[in-house]
Amino acid sequence: MLLRIVEEAHQALPVPGEAGSHETTPFFYAAPADVARDEEFYQLKAMVYFHLNVFEEIFLTTEGAGGLIAEQFERAGWNQYMFRKMRDPLMREVFDREAEQIYPGAFTKFIRNNWEQIQKPPPQGPF
Repeated sequence: MLLRIVEEAHQALPVPGEAGSHETTPFFYAAPADVARDEEFYQLKAMVYFHLNVFEEIFLTTEGAGGLIAEQFERAGWNQYMFRKMRDPLMREVFDREAEQIYPGAFTKFIRNNWEQIQKPPPQGPF
């Protein structure tokens, strides 16, 4: 069921770089008349927040840290993973809209500094 709503959401959002990108065609922030606020909608939004929270935790745990936990992460690999996942229009929509409030500081700055990587075409399929 959730896979269906992800596919529907992706179909509703244009490809990045095309006229009418996700900034002007929201899914999560569309009017309730345009996008139903049903259980699947909230499951999908929760999944997006979950991914963003994990990315922030990985970033903060490994950023400039020299501790035992940081040494267990291959940061370059995680960066590429985060960039690839952030290419999803639903992830970018939430990040664009809420990053300054929810993820203030170094993580948002890191994502913004790497926005060129994130603007590449999104991977096929949900997340």
